[in-house]
Amino acid sequence: MTERGNIERPKQKLEFPVWKEVIIPPHGGGEDLINKIHDAGMHVESWAEGLFRSKKIEPRVAPLPRRFASISNQELGFNTPLVSIAQTKEMGLSKGLRYMTPEDILALRLSYADQPPEWMRVAMETHVDEDESYLDAALVNDGARRDIRTTWAFPQNVYQLRHKWIWRQSD
Repeated sequence: MTERGNIERPKQKLEFPVWKEVIIPPHGGGEDLINKIHDAGMHVESWAEGLFRSKKIEPRVAPLPRRFASISNQELGFNTPLVSIAQTKEMGLSKGLRYMTPEDILALRLSYADQPPEWMRVAMETHVDEDESYLDAALVNDGARRDIRTTWAFPQNVYQLRHKWIWRQSD
């Protein structure tokens, strides 16, 4: 109960199907994960490398399982033709989903070697770089290569209902 006597409602949680289950492998930190991606024949664009290098990714000595969901704006509950990034992220978090960490993103790219041609936006804490550009990551197979790219993430940018986001599911 609140001070006014209103009942507080917990965050709405829905169960979303697991899209991918990934084991984050033992590694020597972010640089090691980036090198493993390159060694696997995949790519990390320069802006994305800068984003990951700006975050401290601690070495991991034991594997860590993670579950991810691929969820459209419509599946999150929206019914308007366009949904802003800010609305999508707020709604996903309110439904018990979690942002992917830089380590999650690198591990998913490493394990998703069979990605079909697609562009998958990652639900993450938006990175603001030195020139005040708002950036998120995307896993991309453009037909020529599989990589991680940055994508504009200004909160007011909009996406269609069918657009899917990759979220980390609760641990």
